[in-house]
Amino acid sequence: MRDLQRHRRKKEKERKRSMDEKDNIELRSEKVRNIIGGVPPRLVRSGTVVIITICVALALAAWLIKIDGTPVWRMIFFSRM
Repeated sequence: MRDLQRHRRKKEKERKRSMDEKDNIELRSEKVRNIIGGVPPRLVRSGTVVIITICVALALAAWLIKIDGTPVWRMIFFSRM
């Protein structure tokens, strides 16, 4: 029974210590803070490429698809509401 209590107390101390280390970023070096605080450029580039690709695909689809002989892009931009 005492071993179980000691084990639980030890685990609780380890958990508190690891939480303190995660919360206390100020103790880390400046390089590590820069890495943690910045957005990776590759992620920004790939996100931009994905968004542009989707926009181009939608524009191409609107240009090529026809409904009753009228291109969809004409319906979008010149429809009378």
